[in-house]
Amino acid sequence: MSVIVRVLGADHMDVYVKGAPEKVASLCRPDTGNCHSAVVVVVVVVVVVIVVVVVTVVVVVVVVVVVVVVVVVVVIVVVVVIVVVVVTVVVVVVVIVVVVLVVVMVMAVVVVVVVVIVVAVVVIVVVVVVVVVVVVVVVAVAVAVAVSSSSSSSSSSKQQQ
Repeated sequence: MSVIVRVLGADHMDVYVKGAPEKVASLCRPDTGNCHSAVVVVVVVVVVVIVVVVVTVVVVVVVVVVVVVVVVVVVIVVVVVIVVVVVTVVVVVVVIVVVVLVVVMVMAVVVVVVVVIVVAVVVIVVVVVVVVVVVVVVVAVAVAVAVSSSSSSSSSSKQQQ
């Protein structure tokens, strides 16, 4: 590939050629004395192309590295958020289970206490009823004995008279 240029107002043209310097030198006429400058131009163009390619490769590598780092950071953040959410859910579930167990145990204790109180009240009522029955029976027996003794005493007193 070659480019021929002329600066405005100049009396000559310059040729820029891509290729090996020795090949470009072989195309020049030695009697003009411009072979050396053509070779220098070719070398400069080659160096510029190499620099552009190297800079482009470096920029692409840097962009790829930045993208990879950003993706890795995002993945780490997402994993950390997921772990935090899972741990929070597990802790909440454990707390709920513990609260439910405590409530169930408290309810069981309350039921046991209520049953003990009911049984105690029933026992007290039964004891009171038994005592009342015993007192009524004793009073009835005492009244019967008293009535029977007074009838016997009245009959014996009437017989003695």
